[in-house]
Amino acid sequence: MTEATESPSLKAPDPTFVGRPSERLFSPWIAGTAVGGMLFVTAALCIWIAWSAGYYAFKGEFRENLVSLAQVAASEVDAELHKQITSPEQQESPEFHKVAYPLKRMLTSVDSLRYIYTAIERDGQVYFVVDSCEPGDHDGDGRDDQAKIMELYEDADEVMVGCFSTQSAAATPNPYTDEWGSFVTGYAPFHDDDGNFVGLVGVDVTADEYNRHLASMERAAFTALIPAMLISILVGFVVGVTERVRYRDRAARGRTELELVARSEELQRVNEDLRRSETSAQSANRAKSEFLANMSHEIRTPMTAIIGFAEMLQDRAFDESSEKRDEAISTIVNNGRHLLALINDILDLSKIEAGKMTLEWIALNPAHEIKGVFTALAGRAESQRLNYQLEFANRLPKSMMFDVVRVRQILVNLIGNAIKFTPQGQVTVTASFDIESEESAWFRVRVKDSGIGMSDEQLKTLFKPFHQADTSMTRRYGGTGLGLSISQRLAQLLGGQIVAHSQPGEGSTFVFEMKVDPSAVSFDADASSISALDSMEMQRLWEQASQLNELLPPEPASPIAAANTPRAETTPELPLAGVRILVAEDGPDNQRLIQLLLRKAGADVTIVENGALAVAAVLQVSLLGALEEMESGTADGLFDVVLMDMQMPVMDGYEAANTIKQACPQLPIIALTAHAMKGEREKCVAAGCDEYLTKPIDRIRLIETTKRFATCQLTQHSKPVAEPAAPNNA
Repeated sequence: MTEATESPSLKAPDPTFVGRPSERLFSPWIAGTAVGGMLFVTAALCIWIAWSAGYYAFKGEFRENLVSLAQVAASEVDAELHKQITSPEQQESPEFHKVAYPLKRMLTSVDSLRYIYTAIERDGQVYFVVDSCEPGDHDGDGRDDQAKIMELYEDADEVMVGCFSTQSAAATPNPYTDEWGSFVTGYAPFHDDDGNFVGLVGVDVTADEYNRHLASMERAAFTALIPAMLISILVGFVVGVTERVRYRDRAARGRTELELVARSEELQRVNEDLRRSETSAQSANRAKSEFLANMSHEIRTPMTAIIGFAEMLQDRAFDESSEKRDEAISTIVNNGRHLLALINDILDLSKIEAGKMTLEWIALNPAHEIKGVFTALAGRAESQRLNYQLEFANRLPKSMMFDVVRVRQILVNLIGNAIKFTPQGQVTVTASFDIESEESAWFRVRVKDSGIGMSDEQLKTLFKPFHQADTSMTRRYGGTGLGLSISQRLAQLLGGQIVAHSQPGEGSTFVFEMKVDPSAVSFDADASSISALDSMEMQRLWEQASQLNELLPPEPASPIAAANTPRAETTPELPLAGVRILVAEDGPDNQRLIQLLLRKAGADVTIVENGALAVAAVLQVSLLGALEEMESGTADGLFDVVLMDMQMPVMDGYEAANTIKQACPQLPIIALTAHAMKGEREKCVAAGCDEYLTKPIDRIRLIETTKRFATCQLTQHSKPVAEPAAPNNA
């Protein structure tokens, strides 16, 4: 340990040096011993690594050389002639000598080789065929060194057996011993003229030379340890002396460092508190921004319809039929009720958060209340052609204490959601009353649907305020995400809870359960009156639903047909005469309002309900215009302007605008959205929109802006045929 390794630090100092009496001087020598020992261990480890690398490199190189020798020997074997040697009687035949000659020549030219031979495999046994060794006892072991033709080799090693199996070259990883001695062997296959495997060539090298080389490497490694040990002892002694001199200074410095560490930890705690406060503030700011953006969209959307239709009714020039007036008034009332429900949701959530929510407990018939909610929502189910059922699993009390307003609010939310998120299939409402003991009973309502379902991740945020199953739910189905959160908290105030189970694509099940005191309930002697809906009530229910279904808006006109209608002449009374406008808007009320405003200004209006249909309409009409241009030199089949809502199901306005601009860069797109937060204009322009208008709709500004962009578009369409047309990528 030297002076260069010491530097001021706010880390906690070693407690063994803080406050230790200066008379105890063992620590420096312990440090010196530790450093010397570590140095020796490090040196020994390095020597071992170097020896291991050399050891395995030598073995690998040795094996590669053996395999190469075996492959050279295999290339010298005449395989066709070798196949004719099948009997011991051919030991002195010309065929044998012709095959053995190149192997004998190779054996005499390479000093390290002991044996070169060929072998074949028959019925799982290995047999020698041609041995290049001369007959006789050359090594003094009392036996003939030459293996005879078809002599069984009972000690075949695993590598040789593997080479027969894979028909590839290899070498034994370590020396082995058999009846012929200790060897390291390489094997290589040889083939006949047709490429068929015939046998192996074996090349044996005695293990003595191999072992001597490895032993010399080990001796060199052990010899290198001696200077490493001496150097380690010397370094340890120097370190001990140095540490002894510095010991007293380190103890004093340690006490100072302890004080610095304490101050540093205090500063870290303060900084951590500041970071947590900053993170909390940022999170609260994001939540506030998300809430404001969501509420802005939810409030501005119905306000667009309310203000727009109210201005039209206020206009003395409004000469539509009484049916149109009734439709405008109905739209205003429905959207006003939607706003009232939204405000009530926000107030309910605020009361619950502040602990100001009060409950009114009244003894009522739960079956009648459930049937009332079920009947009220039957029209929605019928309009979607759903199989809508109410069931009673067992006998319900005639009278039970509960807050009827809050229970209705919970049931309306659960059943309404089931209908809304079930495009087709069925919705089943099942009520039950279960007595567990003399002191405990449970009132339960199970709402099961076959709708879109949810994943486990979506269920985790289901009961949080302003959350729906995913971000596309708001665009497709609407809603603020407050309903389930309020219902869950109301259920908890009532002494119960809401439990949800769901699978994507298989539907969802919501269970509202409320704990009831059995002593506060009473039963009717005849339970059949509440076991199900009576036939007269069911008939009235479906009649009301059928009447509601007749009020649904008609299907929009085909985009192609609308695009090909003749143009009218522009007049001051009809500022948009002849202008062909594509409106992408998913809200039925806003569809009717925008269509009425634009048509009264003389425009030809095509309505689509999502971005995907808008893209399809533009691309189809653009293709039609290109065909007409090829035939007549004009492109009069294009839309002049696109009004694009930015929040829509299937494909939102941002993606749709970007896609349309890539295909038709000259087509003007005007964003028409309820989002009015800062930065929304820039976001719309970046997506490909040419202008940005907010809801509620300003009728005059809408018509003026549309006319301005339509005039530019019509001017481009009126250019002479001889001028080159703008590129069309559709």
